[in-house]
Amino acid sequence: MKLEAAYAEQDIEIGKLRTEVGNLKKHLTTLEEELSKAKDKITQQGSNIRIMEVERENIQVKFKDDLAKVTQIVRNEIEKSREIMNKQYKEMRELRKQSEGIRQDIGEIKKMFSVNRFSQTGQVSISDPINLQSSTPVFPLLNQDKKQIVRDKNKKK
Repeated sequence: MKLEAAYAEQDIEIGKLRTEVGNLKKHLTTLEEELSKAKDKITQQGSNIRIMEVERENIQVKFKDDLAKVTQIVRNEIEKSREIMNKQYKEMRELRKQSEGIRQDIGEIKKMFSVNRFSQTGQVSISDPINLQSSTPVFPLLNQDKKQIVRDKNKKK
């Protein structure tokens, strides 16, 4: 009996151990499934990260290209503006020279006109602007050459 009782206890112990081994196998299987899912998730996240890194690099390259294009366009526009401003500056300088030349020509014409008036009347009457405007022009237009001016003077005499 003792032997049977010892065998019975051992059978109970063996049954408990077998149940525990079965439970451990189930847990091991569950852990393996979870580990496999975790590996798949890590692999998926890794590939997503690589895709995002490639996209980020593409965006950076595109941004740099766009920035370079815009920078070049702005530089070209600035250069065009500089050229236009330089051209306008030269034109204004030329216009100032022409204006100064015209002022000098007008001054000379006034002197000649006053000398001519003085020689005709014996007195200077520059103070009377109406009289100056109403008198007949002695000189031709400014854009004609000096030979024409001399001929006009000769005609009057």
